Amino acid sequence: MFAKVINQDEEIKKIFYERIKEKVDREKQDLKNRIDFEYPKILSWLVKGVVVHNYNAKQAHDISKRIF
Repeated sequence: MFAKVINQDEEIKKIFYERIKEKVDREKQDLKNRIDFEYPKILSWLVKGVVVHNYNAKQAHDISKRIF
């Protein structure tokens, strides 16, 4: 049996990736808003950087596990 090659429409792929980016951006913004709510203003700027960096690292780690 022969394998079929299926190509996705570029426009659909573009929309799909845009939606994923929007979702990730929303999640980051939710994290930042939660930090603003839970921490005093003077500490929130420091904690935001650490949390966003940790979030990005976790996302990259999860993606690499799916690829390999």
